[in-house]
Amino acid sequence: METFIHNFEGFWNSESKCKVHVVVLHDITHICFEELDDNQGTSVTNVSEHLATQMIKKLNIRPGLCKFFESYPENRHRKDRSFDEILYTWQGNVASKPHWLPAKNMEIFGF
Repeated sequence: METFIHNFEGFWNSESKCKVHVVVLHDITHICFEELDDNQGTSVTNVSEHLATQMIKKLNIRPGLCKFFESYPENRHRKDRSFDEILYTWQGNVASKPHWLPAKNMEIFGF
């Protein structure tokens, strides 16, 4: 598993960041965007399709060979960790129209 902090430009040029977890299982790259409590910018939910597009480019992978997820950790605002799979419409290597589905396989990311 590879984990790194990804800095990105959010809405209104706000400095934003998230943690990205990458796991390859059975030739499928699983990518999880984790919201950080200290992110003062745009949330991962609000820029999901941009993050997915950026990861395709950064990791040099094809959209058809990966799955995307989003997680918000347990904190003072949330009793439990949230974890969802995100499905996108792809035009080439550009993601759009995110659709969130509850997911249960968060253990692949060590959650």
